Amino acid sequence: AKTYGKRLAEKAIAEKLSFVVERVDVGLDSKAISEGINEFHKVAEQTPIIWISVAELEIKSKVMVKINVPGTSPLAKVLNAKDWLNSAVALINGRGGGNAVDAQAQGLNYDNIAEKWLNFKFRLFFYKKDIFLLKVISQYKSMQTFVLTLRSCTKVEIFKRNFLRKNLNKAEGGIVFKKNEHGNKI
Repeated sequence: AKTYGKRLAEKAIAEKLSFVVERVDVGLDSKAISEGINEFHKVAEQTPIIWISVAELEIKSKVMVKINVPGTSPLAKVLNAKDWLNSAVALINGRGGGNAVDAQAQGLNYDNIAEKWLNFKFRLFFYKKDIFLLKVISQYKSMQTFVLTLRSCTKVEIFKRNFLRKNLNKAEGGIVFKKNEHGNKI
């Protein structure tokens, strides 16, 4: 996780990402995740990061989410790790805690977690009514990667629908669009 954290930080800096969401499966080993995040922040000191790790157990699978928002980050003024985590705990059917800088949760539901985090990010940033240019790195369970660019809009639902329709290349196993009552993709 340490070397991956460093490589991810170099990528975040090269692509000038405002924050990073990454799936890195190291089981439920919070120490490994913390070490990876520490290595990440040695290179990308001000970049908030969410690490998602899934542990496939014999009976059931679990997911661990760890969020770190450095106090020196420009986003720290409007985004704190505990609030971000509390709003997302329902997505993974779990529990968690933390503080403004560091928060972590464990849960049982990891299906389509990349889509859920994407939708969560829309709600979070538009709820705060701040304007950001976001580039988000996420990985599907199949380890396919997609990068999204998002611009602010006042009508969240219309913007989200149009953004997904125009800018998201559907990869195999990728996002499935829902249909409204008129049969149109949303």
